Amino acid sequence: MKILFLDIDGVMISAFSIVEDNRNFPLEKINFLNKIIEESNCYIVISSCLRILKTLVELKETFKANNFKYPERIIDVTPNLRKSKCRGEEIQTWINENKDKYDISKIAILDDGYLEKLNVHLIKTSWDKGLTRDETNKVIERLK
Repeated sequence: MKILFLDIDGVMISAFSIVEDNRNFPLEKINFLNKIIEESNCYIVISSCLRILKTLVELKETFKANNFKYPERIIDVTPNLRKSKCRGEEIQTWINENKDKYDISKIAILDDGYLEKLNVHLIKTSWDKGLTRDETNKVIERLK
């Protein structure tokens, strides 16, 4: 199974996005995410801090309400390791705990930050632009 770890702020919502309560994603970003699913056949694990404020069901509903075609592809969230300040450590923990369950073959990480040891899997977005066509194509290539 191919897994995309997805941050929200700085990826789906950029500095210049018009949002209300982190629920409204620009259609362009949703279309890019739809394209990633369609062309790579991956599943999504939410690694955003929003996972602490919303349940998995609420996150799926939020994406669906914003025209994401594949909310069933959002399968989980990364653990909240309170002692860790590193998202990379939380992603690595999720991989370690789920690699056999999901038979993980490839991973990509969409984030606007750096993730230490997992940077090899990182497709970095910029906080001011968020997900663009360029990063979309890089994710697809990595997961093919």
